[in-house]
Amino acid sequence: MSEEYYHGYRSICSYIRTCKGSCSFSEFLDLYQKTIKDSPPNTDDWNGLQTTWQRRFLGVVKDIIPDEYDNVLAKEYSIIVPAQVMVVALLVDHRTGFEVKSETAKKALMTYWQNIVNEKGRISVINNHISGSLQILDATAKHNTDVIISKVESLNPHEDQLLKEKTSDLEETAEGSTPKRFRYEDAYDNIRSDDESDLDPVTGKFNNDAEIDEFFSSGRNTRDSYKVHEDYNERMVSVPYKNSLDKSDDVLRKATKTGDYDILTTVSLTEQYDNEFFNAIADAIETVRQLPGGSNSIMYYRILDLRPPPLNGNKNDYRATDFLSEQVNNIVRERAKVAVGNLFKPSKGATALLDTLQKFHTNYIDSLCKRMRVVGVVGLIQQLNVDLNEKTIIWRAVPATIEELLKEECKEGTDDEKTMNDNVKMINEKLKVIDVEDDEIQWIFHTIDEVIRIIRTGFLNTSLTERDVDMTLVKPFMDILWGITHLHYGEGESRASRKRRLTTENTGQFGDKFDWLISCYSVRPDNVRGVELGVLENSGPNYPDGSDKVRMQFRKVVKTARDQLSQIIDIIEHECDSSQLPENLVRGLKSLFVVGLHIVSFEIQAHVVYLVEGNIYAVAEIGRVQLPYSMDSLDRVLDMCYLFLRIKAIVSRSKIIVQALMEEAKKPSGSVKNTITKCQVDELGTPSKKIKTRKT
Repeated sequence: MSEEYYHGYRSICSYIRTCKGSCSFSEFLDLYQKTIKDSPPNTDDWNGLQTTWQRRFLGVVKDIIPDEYDNVLAKEYSIIVPAQVMVVALLVDHRTGFEVKSETAKKALMTYWQNIVNEKGRISVINNHISGSLQILDATAKHNTDVIISKVESLNPHEDQLLKEKTSDLEETAEGSTPKRFRYEDAYDNIRSDDESDLDPVTGKFNNDAEIDEFFSSGRNTRDSYKVHEDYNERMVSVPYKNSLDKSDDVLRKATKTGDYDILTTVSLTEQYDNEFFNAIADAIETVRQLPGGSNSIMYYRILDLRPPPLNGNKNDYRATDFLSEQVNNIVRERAKVAVGNLFKPSKGATALLDTLQKFHTNYIDSLCKRMRVVGVVGLIQQLNVDLNEKTIIWRAVPATIEELLKEECKEGTDDEKTMNDNVKMINEKLKVIDVEDDEIQWIFHTIDEVIRIIRTGFLNTSLTERDVDMTLVKPFMDILWGITHLHYGEGESRASRKRRLTTENTGQFGDKFDWLISCYSVRPDNVRGVELGVLENSGPNYPDGSDKVRMQFRKVVKTARDQLSQIIDIIEHECDSSQLPENLVRGLKSLFVVGLHIVSFEIQAHVVYLVEGNIYAVAEIGRVQLPYSMDSLDRVLDMCYLFLRIKAIVSRSKIIVQALMEEAKKPSGSVKNTITKCQVDELGTPSKKIKTRKT
């Protein structure tokens, strides 16, 4: 295959990988008409366009599915281009055996490509106009941003302290004190960088094509004008949100004028930019809806799937990155990066404790926690100090580096005296910041003790049901949410999903039911549930990831999380007595996360759902951790604690923002600058399953 990759190459690869032997050039032309319009070559010769795209299509077929090449080629001759025998003859060796079936086919083909040529001309004129306009807006936007940031700085009383903390953190990192990286945090690496999105899906080589969408290329300069304030935004996102409900507008200001909101101000610079951004996403959703198995994708339901690619190789398990341009993909993922960033990192005390326990062998953790119910957390911390001074701690072996393994210098980890002395010195420092009366510290030790007690009984070695897993392994971790929310266990019905089920699926008056439902009655006392902020569904220990049941229940989780966020929007519009919301309320709504948790076999997969634009949402993975099942896997309890503390921080912040939104919505609003529903994608119900009938 040629090393030169063109704009539209990924679309051809995606289509052929999806359809395999049933692929058709005519179907590709119908499904990817917009991609063809936006891609070079830009020529008035429709015959040349036909030849170019057919050569590209057949070339990719030959590389991806070489065994089907002859079948696809024969089908293209007899069906797709009966009037273009002379053109096709230039591409292949077979020059006979075909006939022109009708003049109608030739006219239809010519009409298709002439429409493409006309549309290319129209887009070129529009892009030239937009490019010139954005160059003018660039200078204005930069000036306005400087003014906004200066105002925020004057309103922020914590800036000096935050700057000192930031400087202190940088100095600590420079000295080599790098914090422990928990395994679940690897999910952050699954959010693709700009370079990774340029990888070719077939060869794994970089796509060097410089011809990307002209509009977004011209708009990049406008986005770059905001990057000068990146350091300031990074300081702002660490502003604590706890106990800050005295002024709702102040909470909204902090929630929306921080680094995690930077993308929202960017995409709202011009109405044209906003419409192009929405249309690109809407086109991706419509494309998935028309693909084979599209109804099995959550993108069918207006939710962009930002999860990493599936490992099971299911050809119909689509991801948003395959249908969005690099620029749009990066914009949509900005909020996903916030969810796995430092804004929702556990407190210093909890992080220090978990980091410390990660260095101990599981046998030592077991022996330490045996006295939990006798001496409590205070006694365990005291015992830990004694063991440190007496050097009786059993350390976990330090994993060997890849360089050491390749040199065959060692086969396992090391636990030399220097490493142990360094650990003792570091742990003594970390124990100073641990407050034994802190609720999260207490919860960590109680959870470890509870899991150890269950493992000791041998119950996990028996045949387990969903309810067994929920009550023994999941409940201790979910308990951390009781301080800020209510938990409904066992067939908890989501009232937020009723509206969707009544209007689109016609399945009755009840909403979807879940193993765990997260709600908060105090935010909006309605004598029912209050505000729903998340769900958890267990697919059972016997169904592997990628199975039909697992995929179906994941769709249910994400659709209901979307419904919960949509219900919050409806509540705010009701309180505001208008669907035309002021811009600060729109910003607040776009800052919300709803959590969707899914247990597959013995692995918990955590996701967040958030509003992108109009009525389009996105789901992103924030972590996945294997549940503990034996003493040897006790370290997974620490990973689970870290993940659930992040989930708690996300839910807590969403709860506070909803409270502030409701208070702000009751105030008289000024001029309306934005609306949450100005762009819409049609809602489609779940397709009915075809009932197979037996032949008699």
